[in-house]
Amino acid sequence: MVMQINLNPTVPPLPRIADKKNVDVRYMLIPPYASAHIYWNDKLKEMIYELEEPVMDENEKAILGKITRLRR
Repeated sequence: MVMQINLNPTVPPLPRIADKKNVDVRYMLIPPYASAHIYWNDKLKEMIYELEEPVMDENEKAILGKITRLRR
């Protein structure tokens, strides 16, 4: 299986928002493996930029563990 990753993803134009508290934008960085989520966190009183990745199942975790051990 050959996996192709776009190293130059298109970032959607972000609208100008007068009140930062209304920001809630999510877009793909490396579909379907990574996305960005930009939003206002009222508890912290600041903008948050989070990278989101899919949750690995047990089989994927086991494979990652094997790869990690082999790299040591």
